Amino acid sequence: MWGSAARAAAPWGSGAGAPDSIFAGRRVYASRGPLRPSEAGRVGSALSDLLRWAAPWYRYRRRLRRRHRRPAHLATIAAIDGMLSNEECALLYELARAAQGGCIVEIGAFHGKGTIALGLGARDGARVPVYSVDPFLPYTGPLGRHRIGPGDKTALLRNLLLADVTEQVWLIHTHSAEAAAGWQGPVALLVVDGDHSYDGVAGDLGCWGRFVVPGGLVALDDSLDERFGVVRLIRELLTSAEYERVRTAGKITVLRKRGAPHCT
Repeated sequence: MWGSAARAAAPWGSGAGAPDSIFAGRRVYASRGPLRPSEAGRVGSALSDLLRWAAPWYRYRRRLRRRHRRPAHLATIAAIDGMLSNEECALLYELARAAQGGCIVEIGAFHGKGTIALGLGARDGARVPVYSVDPFLPYTGPLGRHRIGPGDKTALLRNLLLADVTEQVWLIHTHSAEAAAGWQGPVALLVVDGDHSYDGVAGDLGCWGRFVVPGGLVALDDSLDERFGVVRLIRELLTSAEYERVRTAGKITVLRKRGAPHCT
């Protein structure tokens, strides 16, 4: 397991102490004592913003459940903004629910639509942890259509709270290669949805593929559009016989790893 991530992931019930802030009556306290008025004001403003956004979100999710007769987990995922289709999110949910013998690692979070699908699936399955790796630095996609930056982290955190998966998902805000350099545990499911250029996706799989257990799965987004390097990489992986194709849903292709364990 990634050393610093494992330390950060200690649950409050394990003796690590209480959360940093609690509400007691009308006063807001931190571990060091009462907050100053300016601090309490910022906390109150942040909570007001979250609640103002949450009310219509919950109404929208309820409408999805009733009108479209979707299960609760699919309605929750569908209510989150993002670039994945309902079919793709349902796939990630099922893959995460079936994952065992290792954790789940996601490369690229954006606003957390796929992250939430993985978190809900893992919670309904073997409850393996989900680690989402994204540096949230300014980045423009290979086609110049999508720009991602630090501001998207706010949407991610908000969505994780609304979907109630914060205890299932651990965020690692650094580059994929840096996170992999300190990683030590087995990965049952690797979801690659970061840099879709050939160098980017090949680099992600080169760093993380060695941790995927035999029989483990790798899901790659944007795997059908020849303009992305994902298509080329999948052809190379299938030619090498290290992986076999399992299925495709929407623009996500799922591969299964064959061969001897590569974890150290």
